[in-house]
Amino acid sequence: MSLFGTEGFNATSTSKIAELAGVSEGLIFRHFNNKEGLLAAVMEQGELQLKQLIELQLSSDQPEELLRRAILSITEMSDEAKEFWRLQFRLKWETNRNNPAKENLLKLKLEQSFRKLNYAHPDMEAQSLQLLLESMFSCILLEDSSRIEELQSYLLMKYKLS
Repeated sequence: MSLFGTEGFNATSTSKIAELAGVSEGLIFRHFNNKEGLLAAVMEQGELQLKQLIELQLSSDQPEELLRRAILSITEMSDEAKEFWRLQFRLKWETNRNNPAKENLLKLKLEQSFRKLNYAHPDMEAQSLQLLLESMFSCILLEDSSRIEELQSYLLMKYKLS
């Protein structure tokens, strides 16, 4: 995951993966058939962990608490979660792979919260917040998080969550 995320799928050779993992290159082909199969296995595992994380982080029935968690959780991600997201962002642009299903879970939870809070356009609020959170997380992954806390405070104030 780290090699695909930092160097890109196309630039990462199976020999480099094998060297980093301390296994033979043949073992990769035996278990995954090819680099594409290895990526699919990495993505499957990462998406399962991501789904569990989203469900855990956003499990509140209280819309205010759910929104607060969504806004604050981007700075509370584990290094492993960051690695997975770095890979997601890289793949989205490098190979045009996009899995809207994983983004829909978050959008659905946000939309339900805005609906419960009687926002005029809960779908647009959810989409706006999701895009802003994604941009903020991109900054974190690029190690340019100087204004993230300020933006989090602004969002908490905007949605009357502070």
